[in-house]
Amino acid sequence: MNLVINDPDFAKIQLMSRGVPLSGKITAQLMPEISPVEQSMVETTIVYQLEAAKGASPQFVKKYRAVYPMIAAKNLTEAGPLMQEIEKGDLNYYAQAWLWWLKYL
Repeated sequence: MNLVINDPDFAKIQLMSRGVPLSGKITAQLMPEISPVEQSMVETTIVYQLEAAKGASPQFVKKYRAVYPMIAAKNLTEAGPLMQEIEKGDLNYYAQAWLWWLKYL
C-alpha cells in the first residue's frame, strides 16, 4: 500500500488513473504532467477539503440534530419547514454534504 501512496515512480506510471493521489507531495509532483482537466480535479478536491475543514456552523448542527429524528421517523410534514429553514442558510461544502444526506434519507 505504501508503494501506491508514496512512491513517485509508481505515481508517474499511474498518473490520475486511480483518481487524485492521497499524498499531497505526490500530487504536487504530478501537476505538470497531467492534463488541464485532471489539474482542475485536483484543485477542486483541494478547495473542497479546505472548505470542509471549517466544519458545520453551530446553527446548522442544532437544526440538523432537530430534523434528523423527524426524517428518520418518516415524519416529513413536521420536518419540512425545518428543512426549508436549513436550506436557506449560508452553507459551506461540509454542511451541504450533510444536507444532501438528509434529503437522501
